[in-house]
Amino acid sequence: MLLLKFIKMKNIGVLLLAITMVGCAGNGVVDQTVDANVESNIIEIPDQAAVDFKLAIGFMNEKKMDLAEKSFIKMTQDYPMLSGAFANLGVIYTQQKKWDKAIEMLKQASEKNSKNLKVLNQLG
Repeated sequence: MLLLKFIKMKNIGVLLLAITMVGCAGNGVVDQTVDANVESNIIEIPDQAAVDFKLAIGFMNEKKMDLAEKSFIKMTQDYPMLSGAFANLGVIYTQQKKWDKAIEMLKQASEKNSKNLKVLNQLG
């Protein structure tokens, strides 16, 4: 399940995006929020980024990891300032026991959003 919340701030024109996904990784239900407030700097989230993220999460939920991986890799190139794609690549690589790749992606996600506790937990 994927929930998208959009907030348009008056007189600023900044779009904040909170993406909550459930059931994308591990054996149980995972609730991960990726917020767009990176290090207290408000960044604009392109509409297409939300669409791409939802599609990639759908692939993960359907266990189509090759398609999810390709989608998230493209997102890291198209939206390198957002942590969500890096974090989910870390999850995919962890499931595949590709430890070096997983650590690298999770570190990059943490650099983009150091307050994402789920990423820090995955790194642990």
